[in-house]
Amino acid sequence: MVNSIDELKEIMNKNCYNYNFYSIDGNVIYEGFGIDKSGELFIWYYTERGDRENLKYFRTEAEIAQYAYEIIINDKFAKSHLISCTTDRKVKENLIKILNNRQISYWVDEIPSRNEIMFRIYVIGCDIEKVEDLITVKKIDLKN
Repeated sequence: MVNSIDELKEIMNKNCYNYNFYSIDGNVIYEGFGIDKSGELFIWYYTERGDRENLKYFRTEAEIAQYAYEIIINDKFAKSHLISCTTDRKVKENLIKILNNRQISYWVDEIPSRNEIMFRIYVIGCDIEKVEDLITVKKIDLKN
């Protein structure tokens, strides 16, 4: 049971959740979900391109913290950190080989991009701390 927003943040920090899609304590996001307070009510909202929609209201901090926790732990992207986005299959394969050799938890998806396939590689959780040298793919030659 999560009883407060501070406790939720502590869990997220300890497990290296990604704050890019969740505004838990006022951090700025461009798109995603967040927690806000208005008077005595706590608000769970969604924002996209500057438009905000209030989705649900809660009377207590414990209620909204638990609600947000359940959503966040079940969101595949919340614990994922994008380290590469490429259309080059060789770059993708070599990066995966490096991740496997380092025993890094990751997942890959493919999305159509004009006439090509875009490969996105995500590192899971705190393994992001083990791949800082890979985040900017230009730093290493993955084609060889």
